[in-house]
Amino acid sequence: MLHVQADLAEAAKTGDSQYQSSPSANGLSLFMQPRLGVALDGLLDNIRCHRDKADFDDNRPGIASLILLAHHLGLVSKQGIDQCVASGWQDIYRLYQLSMTAIVSYLGNIAGTIAGKGLKHDSFEPLYLVMDNEYGHFYLYISTELRYTQFTLTELDVELGRMVYGCLFWIVRELGFGLLAKDMLDCSVLLDEELEAFLEFRQKYPGLDYGDMAKLVVEADMYPFTEYGYDDEGLTGRFALLACILDNKVESHFGQVPNMDEIRSAVAGWRRSNSECYNDPWIGFIKLTIKAWKWAKGCNGAIVETCEGNMNDLPLDYGHAIGVGLPWEDAVVDASFQGMYEAGEQPMGKIKLHPDAIPKAAGTLVMLAKARGLIRLAEVINYGTENEE
Repeated sequence: MLHVQADLAEAAKTGDSQYQSSPSANGLSLFMQPRLGVALDGLLDNIRCHRDKADFDDNRPGIASLILLAHHLGLVSKQGIDQCVASGWQDIYRLYQLSMTAIVSYLGNIAGTIAGKGLKHDSFEPLYLVMDNEYGHFYLYISTELRYTQFTLTELDVELGRMVYGCLFWIVRELGFGLLAKDMLDCSVLLDEELEAFLEFRQKYPGLDYGDMAKLVVEADMYPFTEYGYDDEGLTGRFALLACILDNKVESHFGQVPNMDEIRSAVAGWRRSNSECYNDPWIGFIKLTIKAWKWAKGCNGAIVETCEGNMNDLPLDYGHAIGVGLPWEDAVVDASFQGMYEAGEQPMGKIKLHPDAIPKAAGTLVMLAKARGLIRLAEVINYGTENEE
């Protein structure tokens, strides 16, 4: 153990400030590093080397698969891999680290190209990737920060808004990233039961206002409302939210969700008829979504697995909540996100890393990147841009 000695008699004495200074060691200064008498840089290098070697030995199959994934994406050359293999484990491990960085940057570039390269997207968090060994099976873990965007599609021309909604619906369902606010109704604890119970109660007492209705429910100790311990005032506000949800359904505004074939036909029709809709900025978003749809037909992606049983086991879908402009969406998403924050959960998924699964893993990552780029583009169209670079 390193001991630093000081002569107590030489320690500085204080005046009347009631503060007693501590002894200071020779060779120490507030603006200088301590002189330890050892080559600190060399010691840290040795520690890092031993740590990296242990990581390489324990996770060699996963490291190799990650490098192959980067190669499949065109980020690492075969010659580069051959040279590292011939040079030894340190160069292979260095290539593994560079491959991970290159993959993250590559996915960001895909999303940025779609969203607009000339714009700043600083508020849009990247995807975070890490490779891990799970009982001898290697996975690429994907995580992101929670984000919520409420688009104002209800203010658009009805048919245009419906087509934009159809695009967002396809992005969420097929490209596999994001969650519509209406989907959170089914994910919220007891909310579906509350809606059903409130609807029955409202039909039973059609002329009753929410305040009187709340008093009856509290007196009757009616499930599921009593599970939250609402008082009359709190339950009155809750009934107002439930009524808002029931009276403002997505389907009542947009009707049946259009598929991508219908969306493409609608855009072609607007172009031929020189419709005002075709000159709307949202057409750019629709066209790029159609382009991604055509690309996805030939993409064989893997399934993003959930991380059940782990600390951050919130599905990756929750990484971006999407509203369409209905009045209840903010309250539902905020409540869901608040519960996630309190539980310390983060949106996360995993893709299996194995030489045979590399093409599927690559396809899945590109799908996620395209989804995020399209959603970000929709934000730019809806809200305008951040400050230009």
